[in-house]
Amino acid sequence: ALMLIFTVLVAVMSVLAVVAAVSPAVLVSLTDFLEGSLLSRQVLFIFASILLILSLTSIFIKFRNEKDNRSVTKLTNIGEIRISLNAVESIALAASKKAGLVKETRAHVEKAGEGVAITIRAIAMAETNLPSLFEDIQARVKSSVEEHTGIHVNDVKVVVENVYTGYRSRVE
Repeated sequence: ALMLIFTVLVAVMSVLAVVAAVSPAVLVSLTDFLEGSLLSRQVLFIFASILLILSLTSIFIKFRNEKDNRSVTKLTNIGEIRISLNAVESIALAASKKAGLVKETRAHVEKAGEGVAITIRAIAMAETNLPSLFEDIQARVKSSVEEHTGIHVNDVKVVVENVYTGYRSRVE
């Protein structure tokens, strides 16, 4: 609701600025109107004050949300626990490497509602049954993250970036 009010007020100010830029006579008549009436100046002061308060509030909310985006908060009967997404990534990475038959893995975690969504990027070894390997990775990652953090894992995606054959490909 705050952002809607703020957006509407900024839009009104923008329209006034465009009209004043296109037609300077409008700016002169507006200035004359404001100088002639105490009520008009009070309305302008209130309008500008509301705009300033909404601007500062939206800036505060933005910085607060950015801080909260890199962690997942869990409430317990004793208090609050924050687990950083970096910690969840480390747990997911360790679990994905335990599956074996992967040369390299990388993990990326994003907040998804009350839980997290995890993407594992992997380079598999050659001669590996990829579907069964990646089902195993998905199960291990989901289980490990939920067991160690108590955070619900909504989704585990596994992306095969390459298959390691032991040979370096040459570009000719």
